[in-house]
Parts: sequence; structure tokens; C-alpha cells
Amino acid sequence: MRLPYAILCALLAAPWACYAQRQDQPASAGPPRQVIDGSVSPESIPDNIAWIMLFHVLADRPGAPDHESRSLFLNGSGLSDVERNRVIFAASDAAERIRAMEKEVKKSGRSMDEMTLALRGGRDAIVSETVTDLLTRQFDYDGGEKLLRYLRTGVKQGIRMSR
Repeated sequence: MRLPYAILCALLAAPWACYAQRQDQPASAGPPRQVIDGSVSPESIPDNIAWIMLFHVLADRPGAPDHESRSLFLNGSGLSDVERNRVIFAASDAAERIRAMEKEVKKSGRSMDEMTLALRGGRDAIVSETVTDLLTRQFDYDGGEKLLRYLRTGVKQGIRMSR
């Protein structure tokens, strides 16, 4: 059964909701948090957050849509089928490396704050390495530009986050 593209995008984007703070939630102690809406100002969404979201949507993980559905998420990117597959493979590899790192950090016996910092730093390092590999080794200049353009104009517009 094939899902219409709009429904597919909505299903794939659903995990992004866990990164956004609902506006009707009471603010924690401290100054009010600023909500950044990527559909209004995509340039305000940090690149690393957009890469994390893109990789999360595309990664082959338990409960993930099939490969073809994940590939459809890259519609509008201008990437060839080979390039799409490279991005999906890289996202899946990054997700696998992040899961392994999470298991190690959780077994470390560190405090919650230390684990949070280690997990965030480890995740960011893995994503950064994956992006560098994609853009410098797996894509030619034109393919890399297409992927960056899609990240900045497609992915970031679907993100809403708070700071």
C-alpha cells in the first residue's frame, strides 16, 4: 500500500515532535524559553540539529518505515537514487554508532548530568563525522550542495524547537 506523500511526510516527521517544547507547558525556573520555528526562520535552526533530525528520520532502526518510504523523504532534494541511498546508509550507520555509544555511557555509572553531557557530546561527534564523510568522501561538489540546500530549505523548515 502506498501512502500519499503528505501523509508519509507527516508520519516521518512525527519523531521531531519530541524535540520541541509545547507552548502551553509551564516554563521551568528561569527565563522564558524562546521558540524557534523553522518554517518562519530556518536560518535560526542550528545545522547540527537539522542533521540529527534528518538522520533520525532516515535511519534504519526498529519501527522505521521501509527503505522506499525513507527515500521518499528526500524528494525535492535533487539527489539521485544512489546519493539518496548513501544518505540513508550513513544515517543508519550513525544511528547504530549512537546506540552503541549510549549503551556504553549508561553502563559507566556516571551521574545523570555527566551522562547527559557525554551522550550529547558523543552524539554530536558521531553526527559531525558522518556529515563530514558524506560531504567530503561520498558526494561530489554538486551532490554535496544539493544535500546542504535540502537540509537548509527542506529539513529546517519542519523543525520547531525551544532554546
